[in-house]
Amino acid sequence: LWRRIETFAANKTEIIHSGRSKRQVLIPNVLSVLNPTVLSPYMFSPVFGLTILGPVVLSPSLFSPLILNPSVLSPYVISPAVGMPFILSPYVLSPYVLSPLVMAPFILTPYVLSPNVINPYILSPLILSPLVLCPDVLSPMVLGGAILSPAVGSPALFSKSFLMASVLSPSVLS
Repeated sequence: LWRRIETFAANKTEIIHSGRSKRQVLIPNVLSVLNPTVLSPYMFSPVFGLTILGPVVLSPSLFSPLILNPSVLSPYVISPAVGMPFILSPYVLSPYVLSPLVMAPFILTPYVLSPNVINPYILSPLILSPLVLCPDVLSPMVLGGAILSPAVGSPALFSKSFLMASVLSPSVLS
């Protein structure tokens, strides 16, 4: 029993071959293709690896950082998050829709063609994160801003912002 608990705690698995057992460390899958996440709340678990066509729908998260998590054609829909920093996670064609974010800084996270629609942000600054053709539509922002984050063609449409700062962040057509 104690060995089994130790195996689970170490996130290992046992493979049984002809009466003998062999421990093997699982290598995490760093590529996820056509793997939607639906109705799967998660907390205290970092997310990493490339995601292609993997939407996240109705999956709230709590203190789950996205580290080295590039995303292509993977929208977040109705998935609120608290304490979810985005670190080195570029997004291409991955919109956020109805997914409020609280304490979710974007650090070295470029966004390309990824609009935010009805997506409120609180305490979520952009730090060294360029935006290209990423409009914010009906997405209010509070206590955040852009720090060294250039923006091209990324206007805020019908989006109110309060207590926001823009520090050395040029914008063109925004």
